[in-house]
Amino acid sequence: MPYREFVPDTVFRKLNQLPKNKYANLVRTFKTEYLLDIKYVGKNQNLVVSGTNKTIVAIGLDELKASVGLSCRLQLCPRLEASGRVLWHFRGLHGSIIPNLFKGDVNRILNVPSIRVGEFYEREIYEIECHQRDFDKVNPVIQDIEAKIQNLNSAEIPFDENQGPPWQRFKRKFRRHPLFHASLEGPMTAKKYGERDQSTIQKTSGQLVIRALESRHVELGTRRWEEFLAKGMR
Repeated sequence: MPYREFVPDTVFRKLNQLPKNKYANLVRTFKTEYLLDIKYVGKNQNLVVSGTNKTIVAIGLDELKASVGLSCRLQLCPRLEASGRVLWHFRGLHGSIIPNLFKGDVNRILNVPSIRVGEFYEREIYEIECHQRDFDKVNPVIQDIEAKIQNLNSAEIPFDENQGPPWQRFKRKFRRHPLFHASLEGPMTAKKYGERDQSTIQKTSGQLVIRALESRHVELGTRRWEEFLAKGMR
């Protein structure tokens, strides 16, 4: 059964402003790469995005908004890719925490035929990709992971610049601990304006955040940091 979403008026007006060849290319891209149709329907000739998967159609509408400059495509998660593929792109905290605490969850979908998983540790980026035909197998697992991330237990520990070297060693040793995740957060530098309006850099304190699925594992991570810090500051 085909599903469809009506294109909002704001997007419709933007599309009408496109040159005919650019609009034709956009429709062609949706058809051949995203496996979605953009067409007019009904007596009122309303413009719709249609396809065989309800959620994919909704993502397609987000893609259409981005294509006319009403949002940023790179911020879409998931987003549609060429050859009928879907990409979940996680960066920052999510990009580092998923392979840390949710390896078991990701393992549940590694047997999906079209699955691809990529990690870029230095940039804290983690990607999961599959074909649209496998979307309904992968998407529920990722939604479950995202819900769990929102409900993680955590503890915040004051941090100053003198603890930098121990933190770097701690991060290297425990970056893939299966029970807790540690991250350094908060402003570490700030601008200070002195005489003659000259700006200088002033170091400021941040915080070390320990996150885990269970509170006892937050306590474990906190103890490991305290032990590491005691050794590193001697």
